Amino acid sequence: QHDPEQLQSARQRLTARRNLLAHAEKIWIDLDARQTRHQHIVQQSAQLRVAVADAERELGAAQQQASSLLAHSAQAERSLKLAEAACGESVTSLRATLEDGQPCAVCGATEHPYHHDDSRLHAMLAELQAEVARWREQVQANLTQQASRRATEQACLEQLNALTREAASLEQGLASASSAWQELDLGELPPAAERTGWFVGQLEQLRDALQALEVQEQAWHQARHAHEQLLASATRIGNEHQQLQQTLVARQSALTETHTQSK
Repeated sequence: QHDPEQLQSARQRLTARRNLLAHAEKIWIDLDARQTRHQHIVQQSAQLRVAVADAERELGAAQQQASSLLAHSAQAERSLKLAEAACGESVTSLRATLEDGQPCAVCGATEHPYHHDDSRLHAMLAELQAEVARWREQVQANLTQQASRRATEQACLEQLNALTREAASLEQGLASASSAWQELDLGELPPAAERTGWFVGQLEQLRDALQALEVQEQAWHQARHAHEQLLASATRIGNEHQQLQQTLVARQSALTETHTQSK
């Protein structure tokens, strides 16, 4: 029931299709991976550019704020030094010599609010010290922020440069894989998102078809072997029949001769 030439032709056709699809699947997996990586690089690079722009903007704002912070901090430092000078030992001795209504030898003022009670002066000194500390903290926080923004900007730029180099290398391989893919003649293909699963299904179908063809080939070989055995048996039987015929003819001749002689 099977034509061996047709079976061989079918096997060659299925094997060629399987090899083509297996080769195409490898190219597609490589191409798809490169395209996916390229898209990821494009997206990540865009995010890094935004991060660099944000870092630059925040750094510029911090640098502008630094001038104001340094000015306020310097002013607070000067005020604190004046207050500390006012609370010094020599000034305290000077205040002790002041008399109400009499001009101060230093400033000429006739009113001396700190002559009898300098607690307000010490309170002001404590407030100025706290203010200086606050401005110093803000200046330090500003410097820390600038350093952080510079570090972020530098890190983003380094990543961006690395991605740019990778993209340049990837584009060469992508062009080669795209060219190899375009050279394939696979007929109508499903959308790219379904293509990997399509390859798996096609190769499974071809595997099943080749297995079914192998069963047919085995059946043909078995039938051929049985046919050859039948032919061999027929040949043997024919030879035996011929020998029997020859024997029969010889015996008939002998019988005829014997009968003739007996007359």
